[in-house]
Amino acid sequence: MLEAKAQVGSGADGSSGDRVDDADARDRPFHEDAHRAIATMGPAAGTLVSTGVWLHLGHWIGWPCWLTEGTTLTGRDDLPPAISAADDLLVAANVVERMGMADPLRRVIEHARPALGPRAALLYVSAPNLGEALAGMCCASNTNHPYMHLEIVRGQRGLDVHVEPKVDMGRLADFLMPLAALTLCKVVESIASERMEAVELRTSLGATCVPPAFWSNIRCRVSAGSAVNRLHIPAELADLPNPESDPTMWLLAQENFRHQAQAHPGGSLTVRVRKRVMHLLAHEGQAPRLKQIAAEQGLSSRTIIRALSDEGTTFFDLVEQERRKLAAELIANPLLSLDTVATKLGFSDKSSFGRAFRKWFGTPPGYFRERAAMKAVRVSHSAAACSLLLPIYEPALNLF
Repeated sequence: MLEAKAQVGSGADGSSGDRVDDADARDRPFHEDAHRAIATMGPAAGTLVSTGVWLHLGHWIGWPCWLTEGTTLTGRDDLPPAISAADDLLVAANVVERMGMADPLRRVIEHARPALGPRAALLYVSAPNLGEALAGMCCASNTNHPYMHLEIVRGQRGLDVHVEPKVDMGRLADFLMPLAALTLCKVVESIASERMEAVELRTSLGATCVPPAFWSNIRCRVSAGSAVNRLHIPAELADLPNPESDPTMWLLAQENFRHQAQAHPGGSLTVRVRKRVMHLLAHEGQAPRLKQIAAEQGLSSRTIIRALSDEGTTFFDLVEQERRKLAAELIANPLLSLDTVATKLGFSDKSSFGRAFRKWFGTPPGYFRERAAMKAVRVSHSAAACSLLLPIYEPALNLF
């Protein structure tokens, strides 16, 4: 239900299928905005972000060659699961300049499920309730997304999810911020489908920027032409149980995104030690030893211990975190036996691995694997329909 209307702001018009001349990408208005944002981000423009929504859109429109024009991916018939933030913005510019705003946004709204990659889908499908689903997705997206920030504000009236740009994206923000807000709206709809009239979406998308029929596809209350992109969920819906929740898969999804957050900070000693621990576990199947890593870093063991303590952690904690994260990934790979998983994690036998796994996840590894496999099949059905089926043990990615 549309509650307010506004005039069209600057940007592409709402018509579907707009085309532009094959001019140099930098001379196109939305590409100018993209390149300015890329320059502002600096090295962060190389951060990998998920191509979830673009993978869906590419499938829907038949992978046109213009989708990757001006990017490092030019010439590909499709998109990989993750691309640089710079390429992500350039793909967005291509979409708006070729299709306008209305058509891609309409496709996202009309799709049966949120237009997300498999990992993000696993996160919201497995969450215990609506509030946890939104909090998890916002946290995961913010881990290393360089141009957009999602913030949840909890109050007596409920939850407000704010979608804001981190850098000046000019007119591209007029498309990307509503796109993210509408995607989150679809996540809410997937859990609170019969109670969407209590949800409110405020969007900067102008009421006349898209055809009138567009708004009929949005099941919550809408205030268009707003100064913000914000989703309000009343308090009574924040704790609404998720009927598809699965505690085992929720643990798995949280573990992947928690590890992504831990590994993100810059070049501190903690990060250097963590990377070495990751390498020893993933590639050599060794249980990392403090003396070995201290020698490799040219430091004494005592120096490593003090430095890690100053950064709020211990060597034991780093090893446990990495083992737990790798265990969550390996156990989801049905091609690996439990003995092989134990060996890859540096355990001397399967029983030692079983005890550690129960301490980490509260369930035996065999049972965890069975639950993970059943849930993965359910989640991947919608992804497979969009040619998005990926192994759930692939590296963790961002959401949008």
